[in-house]
Amino acid sequence: MPRVVVAMPVYNGGYLLGESLECLRTQTYGDFQVRIFDNASTDETNAVASEFAERDPRFVVIRSDTTVPMGANFIRSAENSDCDYFAWRADDDLSAPNFLERLVETLNDNPEAGLATCTIRTEKPYKNKVNFHHPFSVPNNRLLGTLKLMYWSHPSWIYCLFRRDKFEGRYQAAINALPHVWAWDHLALLPFFLERSVVQTDRTYFLQRVGADPRRTPYTPMETALQWEHYKHFLKFCSELVDNSAFNAFERAVLKASLIRYSSKRTFRLTKMAYGRTIGR
Repeated sequence: MPRVVVAMPVYNGGYLLGESLECLRTQTYGDFQVRIFDNASTDETNAVASEFAERDPRFVVIRSDTTVPMGANFIRSAENSDCDYFAWRADDDLSAPNFLERLVETLNDNPEAGLATCTIRTEKPYKNKVNFHHPFSVPNNRLLGTLKLMYWSHPSWIYCLFRRDKFEGRYQAAINALPHVWAWDHLALLPFFLERSVVQTDRTYFLQRVGADPRRTPYTPMETALQWEHYKHFLKFCSELVDNSAFNAFERAVLKASLIRYSSKRTFRLTKMAYGRTIGR
């Protein structure tokens, strides 16, 4: 059984897939398995993935006969992961060579933690722009610490390293709670914020590439009515998580009041929806 499983749900990602897989192959930490879930791609995805699997037994290709919704492919890629630590990896993203090593080390050193994160580097080639999201301090006060994690977190934390037994079931609930996959990552991360079970390290980085594959269709905005529906589902799920948390009545009231703004930040801006605009976040 590998200590770490990296699952890669992919559909028609062959353009950059080889770079992403090579980044994993050359990690300084070796006790891992990469499971590539090819969602019945019609491009070179299967050929690229299969070539890695033939060269390195740590790479396994699971190809679907039919294309399923993106959320369903994410769910099945995480099911039955027989490992201590679990990570997802997008087909177009990269990381430092010591990414797995440092995050495993961070979780080993913090047995109470369920998620280890690191510096996030975001590249947007079409804008010639690079942003950095660095680790930050979290207040010891449990309410203030939770609020800071909620508002300062980065969506790419979903691609960092989870303790599998603490992640089990949470991703399914998050994906199934929403009518669209948009913002499900924030829902899946929220339980870790409420528990304050996130640890951060600045000794490695994850590289998110946005818009690097010219063959992919840009995001198509939802109509305003669908944005409102999505926002309400997101807010409802967050409220239920807070209701079932270990906070006292006052703390829950503060958190639930903050969820209106938090849900707007993580899904669609209330001010834009109020004016009927159909642009994204």
